[in-house]
Amino acid sequence: MKILLIGPKLKAGGFARFVNDFCSANLPIKLILYDTARPLKITNKPYKINSYSSILNAGLYRLFQSILITSRKALFYPIKLYKIKPDIIYVLGAGYITFWDACLYVLLSWISRSKIIFHWLGPLEPFYYSSPPIVRSIIHFVLKRINASIVLTRNDERLLACLDPKKPLLFIPSSVDTENFLNMRTKEHPAEKETLFTILFQGGVDPYRKGISTLFEAIPLVLENNDIPIHFIITGNKASEDLIKRSGFQYNNKVTCRGWVDEVEKINIYKSSHLMVLPSFDEGMPYSLVEAMAAGLPIVSTNVGGIPDLIKNGENGFLVPPGCPEKLAEYITLIIKDKMLYRYISENNKNKAANDYSIHAMFQKIMHLCDELRPKN
Repeated sequence: MKILLIGPKLKAGGFARFVNDFCSANLPIKLILYDTARPLKITNKPYKINSYSSILNAGLYRLFQSILITSRKALFYPIKLYKIKPDIIYVLGAGYITFWDACLYVLLSWISRSKIIFHWLGPLEPFYYSSPPIVRSIIHFVLKRINASIVLTRNDERLLACLDPKKPLLFIPSSVDTENFLNMRTKEHPAEKETLFTILFQGGVDPYRKGISTLFEAIPLVLENNDIPIHFIITGNKASEDLIKRSGFQYNNKVTCRGWVDEVEKINIYKSSHLMVLPSFDEGMPYSLVEAMAAGLPIVSTNVGGIPDLIKNGENGFLVPPGCPEKLAEYITLIIKDKMLYRYISENNKNKAANDYSIHAMFQKIMHLCDELRPKN
């Protein structure tokens, strides 16, 4: 079976992660990537979440550069499609900016009468309900042209089931290679060893959307209410350090910015951390939370996107409203102080990741769907 994958090959982000996993999965198919990557966005300023404002926030030069790159790749796509003649065209997209990219490739693929799977790698529901009627009509039009959809969240699954109930629809959560984490022991609470309690935040390419400003407001509250030594590790792009400097943050001796980290270093950071915090304003289903679960870290995050599908209060972490540093600090403190709760959540997360979020199970579902749609000669 020949599959043409339409998506970006980048170093960071959920799209890039899925593309890299798909390309290296060693599946019994011929996979061809049509790389739609544009330069990575380095967001240094706050912007309105769930909007198009992030286009301008990245700078006019990058906007102009992205338009040129996208136009050129779309222009040459029909030639590539004609040469490859794939059995399945697998399009990656989400809401706002990436939807319009994906929409273009869906329509070009539909003209060629190819079988199309649209994999929504971000939250569709807020994009749909915040869009004007004409955009909703375009979404409906695109859904009629594809053969199947894959979504990350239960909310999106319910939405698409209503919009186009006759098409195959799969809910497949973000999944990771859990074998990378199997040798990690369930972590002991640092207080039992009189060691540092390390709290991890991963900002990725967009620390503002991930809630770094909320974390900065919560850190003093956490430090004031706990007696054991606490340290915060922040990973992601240079924007995290810039935001710290501009915020006048005065706890630099309690915070380490690691910048970008490769896969080996990231595993080591999970091993040395005790709690994952991600107070995002907008998400699909973050890979970082699934990895943290596999590493046995308790999690404090927000009730947005697909995160509630991952985290159940008191079972494997806690959810707080976005932009609420007081609640964030409250649940961080609860996990720090309650050793039994810490061990209970840590063990639950390891088991849940191994059972429900294996990358091998994810690709088995995807391959089954591709087999069903593949033209029968």
